[in-house]
Amino acid sequence: MSYWPIRAWYQPDAIQFVNWKGRQLVVSANEGKQKKYPNFREYIRGKQFTGLGDQIPEVVKTWLQEDSQLGRLKMSKLDGKDDKGLYQALYTFGARSFSIWDAADNFKQLYDSGSDIETYTALKCPHAFNTEGDDIDEKSDSKGPETEALAVGQIGDRLYIFVGNENPGVIFVYSIGENVTQPRFETIFCKGLPDDKTTLEEKFVARKLFAMDPEDIK
Repeated sequence: MSYWPIRAWYQPDAIQFVNWKGRQLVVSANEGKQKKYPNFREYIRGKQFTGLGDQIPEVVKTWLQEDSQLGRLKMSKLDGKDDKGLYQALYTFGARSFSIWDAADNFKQLYDSGSDIETYTALKCPHAFNTEGDDIDEKSDSKGPETEALAVGQIGDRLYIFVGNENPGVIFVYSIGENVTQPRFETIFCKGLPDDKTTLEEKFVARKLFAMDPEDIK
């Protein structure tokens, strides 16, 4: 995992509203989505940027030229420019996380999972890390795990949050109690993409491929 001084929009796919212990909360799955039409697309890859201003750190300018770092990351070609047309900030799509917001307090952010989705996937399900099913790490230069689906439900005195991730379909489980700003990581489900060295087609025919790209979960 690396830290880069660039910006991103949350751009949630699924959102869930829930009343929990007297609080009105919104949970968001921050997938990100760039727009592309027949004669227009709003993004370019890192190595295609020109006209970088002095507010872009030198380390970013250097690693934008390297495919293994920022060179292939999709970012907005429209945003972050000053009045001279120079880029003074770079914006990518999605936060690769889920967040909890206070719906009764101007949508104040109460929690964001940061890099947890990728960190735990790398630790617990390395064969499923940022992949569409072919090669691990293949989606890291785009939107990573593409966190997109949500389900919430109460078990006992805790609220459980199930977070589905498109690439390749791992499902995270968190829970919250009285303190909604400190969700507890419970477990990760990654059996929807078995690590058995067979091809995707062979997995599909054998009905072993059943959790990829969860657009919705219930």
